[in-house]
Amino acid sequence: MNQSESSAPLWEAVVKYKENGIVPFHTPGHKLHSGVFCDLALHLGSDFLAMDASDELDSVQHDHRFERVLDQAQALAATAFGAAGTLFLVNGSTGGLHASLWGESGQVVIPRFSHQAVYSAALLAARPAVYLPADMDPVWHLPLPPSVEQWQSVLSGCCPSAAVITHPTYYGTVSPLADIAAECRKWRCESIVDEAHGGHFRYHKALPGSAMESGADIAVQSTHKTMGALTGSSMLHCRVGARRERLQNAVQILQTTSPSLPSLAVLDYVRSIWQAQGEEIMQSLWELARSARHELQRIPGISLPPQHADPTKLLFSMEMLGLRGFDVEWILRRDYRIQVEMSDHRWALALLTVGDDNESVAALLEALGDMAVRKAIHGPPIQHGTLVWPDLPEPACDMRYAAASPSVKIPYRNSLGRVSASFVVPYPPGVPLLVPGEIWNKDLIDHVEKSLAEGWHIRGIDQEKAAVLKDKHDF
Repeated sequence: MNQSESSAPLWEAVVKYKENGIVPFHTPGHKLHSGVFCDLALHLGSDFLAMDASDELDSVQHDHRFERVLDQAQALAATAFGAAGTLFLVNGSTGGLHASLWGESGQVVIPRFSHQAVYSAALLAARPAVYLPADMDPVWHLPLPPSVEQWQSVLSGCCPSAAVITHPTYYGTVSPLADIAAECRKWRCESIVDEAHGGHFRYHKALPGSAMESGADIAVQSTHKTMGALTGSSMLHCRVGARRERLQNAVQILQTTSPSLPSLAVLDYVRSIWQAQGEEIMQSLWELARSARHELQRIPGISLPPQHADPTKLLFSMEMLGLRGFDVEWILRRDYRIQVEMSDHRWALALLTVGDDNESVAALLEALGDMAVRKAIHGPPIQHGTLVWPDLPEPACDMRYAAASPSVKIPYRNSLGRVSASFVVPYPPGVPLLVPGEIWNKDLIDHVEKSLAEGWHIRGIDQEKAAVLKDKHDF
């Protein structure tokens, strides 16, 4: 690796500006110190505030111009992740997905088991959506990514201009991405990969291939989720340099004109560390994750699904001890001061990253071992029926039109036949049951009722009411 690839030009220029002690007569209003806001320095640190210098930095080489330093940092990131072009984002992979679908026309194929950000991207860009139905593993109750054959059927039937592939899902499952990307090229369909949870894939040979390695056209990575950047900071990669200009124009339209300089600088610094040490980092994390999984399997009453593609996502269940995933999350937080990434009616997910070590993993294992022998919190084993995701509801009107139309909130149990005015989304995993413009049916009402009874939080249901389009009976 040459010296420039191991450097972090944006990070270094921001640090240098802080160290020069320049008297600021520019934004932000805190003027790089806590002033009357004493707790900011106490909890954030005075150095953090001193680095929050709007878009001011110190780089003689680049004439102190923020855009020039940012461009160099992004070019280095493109090299690090095998892309032709890369853009830094401060509003997460959501912003990258919005930019990816912006400014183009034509249908977009969306697997129904996609994050809500994919749908909002289609809505903002006024792109009509064609959905691949969601499917669940009948035994493990985990999402099954659409097969290549399903993609072939849809792509050949509607000839869309773009397709969005989730790689990996929140639960760590993946699709045969290279085959799907090849199928998209066959039909001249742009492949856009939501790789929010897979930025680290490039750095270990046993992990699934990254989106860029698999031939995808565009990939969005949440660098903050698995690689150590600050929350909300992400990267948008493209395989062909010509796409970068279109994506940059979209980012300039959709993203704030006052991005967080610390977030951008940390993205650059984190990239430099992964570029220099990524394989060593991932090998250590791989070994830590495999060891943790082995130890989890030794705890009586804990079950794990079959080994999936990414062992850094520790997915486990204690339902044999009478505990739902929701219960496990709550007890870990209340009694052991441990917070997992997410939970559902069955599973809890502990996310392992570069920030973990033997000590943090040992704390989790010790807590779960203690929970396994605490008879006071156990109930009878939980027997789940087969979790079936509802069939795709019937559309009544365009998603964008419905989201902007007058609406009224009614009890969701009375919504049969009404048109949804909002997204109805169980969290986790953040996958819509309904999008604006789709019609409530009995299966959806029953699924919402069952999910709420199981303890799921459902966005779009507030005090058992849902937003629907107004009709003549509501006036």
